[in-house]
Amino acid sequence: MPSRIVVTKATVLEGSDAFLAARLLTADDTQLVTTDITGTISVYVYDISDGGQGRRPDQSIFTKTDIVVAGTVLNTYATTYWAGKDGTGYNFVYPLRYDAAGTTGPYLRGGHVYLIEFNADATAATDFGTMRWFFILTVTPLTSV
Repeated sequence: MPSRIVVTKATVLEGSDAFLAARLLTADDTQLVTTDITGTISVYVYDISDGGQGRRPDQSIFTKTDIVVAGTVLNTYATTYWAGKDGTGYNFVYPLRYDAAGTTGPYLRGGHVYLIEFNADATAATDFGTMRWFFILTVTPLTSV
């Protein structure tokens, strides 16, 4: 059974870290918790400024396939990075670091739009298969172009 597809749009200033937060529900409409995921979480970042003609892992400008579930998926909702959305909060948070070296995040260029895809395999007990959620991140340049 497929999971719900979550797409969140956000804007960040060039040179800043992006703290990506989402409220994730499983396909049976319950809150995603750490025990719902087998193994680790993967993230792929694509520059879709030119229309994004593909979304294959080999076209990713940043890939990390070993994100630890604990601390990324929360078993209770939090609101630290949720200003102005609602009082319930989020249960997933990932700091996508601004990193020109590309070890903790991509070099996000101002004036570009990025598709950030997360995926994780659900436990056999829930049988939800691979769960995916996305962010569309617009990066505002520090100077006008």
